[in-house]
Amino acid sequence: MLSVATAQATPLSAQNQISSALNTALTEKLAQHHPDLDAENSQFDFQLQAVAGNLTPCTSPIDVDWRGQDLGSRLTPKVSCTSEGWQLYVPVTVAIHLPVVVTAANLDRGHRLTAADLRMQNTDIASLRQGYFETPDDLIGYQLARSVNNGQVVTPYIAEPPMLVDRGDRVYILSHSGPLSVRTLGEALRQGRAGEQIPVRNLRSGDTIHAYIKERGVVETAGR
Repeated sequence: MLSVATAQATPLSAQNQISSALNTALTEKLAQHHPDLDAENSQFDFQLQAVAGNLTPCTSPIDVDWRGQDLGSRLTPKVSCTSEGWQLYVPVTVAIHLPVVVTAANLDRGHRLTAADLRMQNTDIASLRQGYFETPDDLIGYQLARSVNNGQVVTPYIAEPPMLVDRGDRVYILSHSGPLSVRTLGEALRQGRAGEQIPVRNLRSGDTIHAYIKERGVVETAGR
């Protein structure tokens, strides 16, 4: 919650006080989330309800409460005045333009991304609810979970980390007991990506265990 003092030599109307308080609060919220953002790359707009014109001017600092809302394209903060006992909710629209990774061509599902498949494009990130990537390097080797069009923003739902282990692969199983580490040979019973847990058959004992994929060809038991 932000309290904004609105005292002026010439008293402002409540409507002007609310506009001033919201402008200050929005500027600070943008700076908190994107401290390096240039002013020309961000815009916000709000429409005050007609009732705001009938409110008594506030003699105490106006409170702007974001009510736990993350920065997005549409916000509805609560604006209130303790001294006069009024409050209202103000719809706010926000646009933040930053370079994000988009595709450089039409690409099919299952395609493994290379640097040539990606480019940067200024995009309103406030409206990107599914996330985005800031550098192409983060995506090299990722695999597309669906077909995409040229210029489409790459999100974590579109591009997935590469499979490091395929079903039937021979893998090393790392097990730890105190300061001791044991490495045995196993067979992956399911494909998976880094950090995922998969079933693995220990080729020495024949037992099936569950282990986490550490890197290509290496898994680690839960006692890691």
